[in-house]
Amino acid sequence: MNTTIIEVIIASTVVICLFVIPVIILIFIGTTHRRHFKKMKNQTETQGRVINREYIEAPDSVDGSYSGSDYYQVTYEFEDRYGNHFVKRFDTVRCPFKEGDNIRLYYDAANPNDCVTAHEVEMSKNAPRNILFAILIFAMICIVIFLFLKWEVRRQK
Repeated sequence: MNTTIIEVIIASTVVICLFVIPVIILIFIGTTHRRHFKKMKNQTETQGRVINREYIEAPDSVDGSYSGSDYYQVTYEFEDRYGNHFVKRFDTVRCPFKEGDNIRLYYDAANPNDCVTAHEVEMSKNAPRNILFAILIFAMICIVIFLFLKWEVRRQK
């Protein structure tokens, strides 16, 4: 086998292991709320009210380095069509809500505990587009690095 075929095999394996598999996982995780919304059988729309919005700072790791993203934990309440009161919460990186704001949500009429906010559904709709944008940037960076390394190897010969 010549070196070009070996380089292609190695590059393909690296791209699949470090890029394609994590992207598939991210798309699956990023669209969880949207899939949940679509699976609701007796979907009912209602308004809830934000009762708490807490900013959560990601804890530092043991060595003091930054270990993750800060986020908001939003707690809201709503009543189902029978007047039963529910308190739920969700985490979000972007939070357009403050305490007292109305929040649109959907719940399963047969099981009101099974609910999702319109904000979560909207963020899930945007997830694949955001991930594809990140893929394009990552791919461009990989191509530039690959071309630079190939050029450097040829220059040294």
